[in-house]
Amino acid sequence: TVHLFKDSRRIAPVAVLYQAEAEWANGSDAMLTQKPAAELYRNHVAFDILCADDLFSASVINGRLTLGGEYNCLVVPAAPMLPKDIVERINALAAEGLRVIYVDLATKGAVGGEVIRLKELGSELSSLATVKVENELPLLRIMHCRRDESEQIMLVNEDAVNTARGEIVLPFVGEYTLILPQFKKYFACRTDDGRVSIELPPFTSAVVISGQAYGEALPELCELGEIDTTWNISLAQYDSMESFVPYTVTSELFNVSRVLPKFSGKIRYEAEIELDKDTSVISLGNLGHNAKLCLNGI
Repeated sequence: TVHLFKDSRRIAPVAVLYQAEAEWANGSDAMLTQKPAAELYRNHVAFDILCADDLFSASVINGRLTLGGEYNCLVVPAAPMLPKDIVERINALAAEGLRVIYVDLATKGAVGGEVIRLKELGSELSSLATVKVENELPLLRIMHCRRDESEQIMLVNEDAVNTARGEIVLPFVGEYTLILPQFKKYFACRTDDGRVSIELPPFTSAVVISGQAYGEALPELCELGEIDTTWNISLAQYDSMESFVPYTVTSELFNVSRVLPKFSGKIRYEAEIELDKDTSVISLGNLGHNAKLCLNGI
């Protein structure tokens, strides 16, 4: 999927200062850059990390820090002291109209700017997110890029267990192409208000590209229901991996590993179901190893 973003410009509304000098100037009192970065991540606010040298090459235009990209604000992780020239440069940027945010405390000598507590940083800046997330999905990662008039958005679910299910608001309306790289599929879609429902299994991704839509129509999501059947569970000990012995029969599926934490070997869950629809989707949830599906005995 890398070629989809060729010649694109990443949209990041926030700049976070990497103040390497703070560590030797303040020791353990200096806040690590990853702390405000994590808060922004959890609130889906894109950011770039700039070193202090970058500030001397940047300018402020219409209240935005301009340096390759444009940033609505500069976030300075807590540092009681910084070198004089860096403090003076940050003060100058603030005087030119840039919003400067000091996390937890203002650096000595700071003029202008505001102090925001670390735990409040994400919610305070959430309005700057270019893609709004309507649900609590802290491990959904979003990259927003732009090429000419096209908006390009990549969504990645970094949650190892839970499906990212909810609604997002895109920064555009109209037609778009939805690409599902893992399934090698793409669909022609449309949104009239920017709102889109998402459902990304763990460690999967999707790419949205605005403009003329390509591909077939996205099939409607079906309603999920519980499989009503009987499960035959059998075990094969580690020293005889192909010899399965019946363990139990149950109508309620459960994780045998939690009942037999010391068991070493294979666990097999078997069931038969009858479908009365031409098209059906079977969701296996969080599959522990592998699955085999036989249709009409084949």
